[in-house]
Amino acid sequence: MINLLKTRPPLIALLCLFAGLAADTLAPEGPPVSRIFQALGVLPIGLGIRLMIWAVQAFEGAGIAHEPEGTPKILITGGPMRISRHPFYLGMALIMAGIGWLLVSAAVMISGFAFALIVQMYFIPHEEETLERLFGDEYRDYRSRVRMWL
Repeated sequence: MINLLKTRPPLIALLCLFAGLAADTLAPEGPPVSRIFQALGVLPIGLGIRLMIWAVQAFEGAGIAHEPEGTPKILITGGPMRISRHPFYLGMALIMAGIGWLLVSAAVMISGFAFALIVQMYFIPHEEETLERLFGDEYRDYRSRVRMWL
């Protein structure tokens, strides 16, 4: 059995995306969609990329590198962490949804939701437990003010 917590979320996102792409090849072709509507898929992709870059900049601005496996030294609550406690995961999910939109693929969009569900069930509880243990009341106050996703 694979220990999901030892697998990096970006790898899980890619696996979900590839599963969605594979499932899409088996799905019947849907009705035609306007190219303009289809092109709107670049919006969530761009937003997801920008959100992740902004999060990296917030870490760098605090003088630390984003180390997913490392023990947090400080609680970063600025930048995109003011609107989402998990901007990296949100960014990945937005990118996957945008790819599904661009490809007009329900299977790929569903794979983005599957990724978000896996993260919600396996990674976020572990991370939030660690942050609460390390930062106590400061983290509990932050958690009460900022939503998990949006």
